Amino acid sequence: MSAPDAKPKTGFFWKLYPVGIFVGVALFVVGAGYQDHKAGLTKTWPTTTGTIVESSPEYIPGGASAEYSPHVIYGYSVGSGRYIGHRVYLYDGVYSRGEVEGFLTQYPAGKTVEVYYSAADPSQSVLRPGSPSLEWGSGFKSLLFELLVLGGIFAIYQTVRIFRA
Repeated sequence: MSAPDAKPKTGFFWKLYPVGIFVGVALFVVGAGYQDHKAGLTKTWPTTTGTIVESSPEYIPGGASAEYSPHVIYGYSVGSGRYIGHRVYLYDGVYSRGEVEGFLTQYPAGKTVEVYYSAADPSQSVLRPGSPSLEWGSGFKSLLFELLVLGGIFAIYQTVRIFRA
C-alpha cells in the first residue's frame, strides 16, 4: 500500500478527465434545450382537422429492455394540399408497451383529431404540441440517467485515485 502522504495521479488523462465530463454534460444540456425550444415552437403552429388512419405500438430495437414508441399515421388538409403525418410530438420518446398502448387509446383509426402544422411547411405536423409527457418525460429520465452515470464515474475515479495514490 502507499504512504498516507502520497499524491494522486497527475497524468494527462486525469487532468483532462474533468474537462471531458464537463464538455459532455454541456453538450447534453445544450442539445436537450434546443430540442425543447423547437418542440415549444409547435405550440404556436396553426391547426387543422385530420383523421387517424392507423395507430399501433412500434417496437424500438436495441434498448436494454423492450421499448416502444407510438406509431400513428393521420391525414389532413391545408388549403388545397393533402398531407400524411406520423408524428405525435416533434420528438417522440420511447416507453413501455403498456404505456404506449394506453396512450394510443386516444388515437383509434377513424377518429377526427386536431393537427398542428408548420405554416412555413405544412408537411411538418404533430398531434400534440410541446414535448412528450406520457410519464415524467423522457428528458427527465435521460437527465437522471446522465447524473447517475456521472456520479458512478466520479465514484470510480475517486476510488482509483485513493487506492493508487
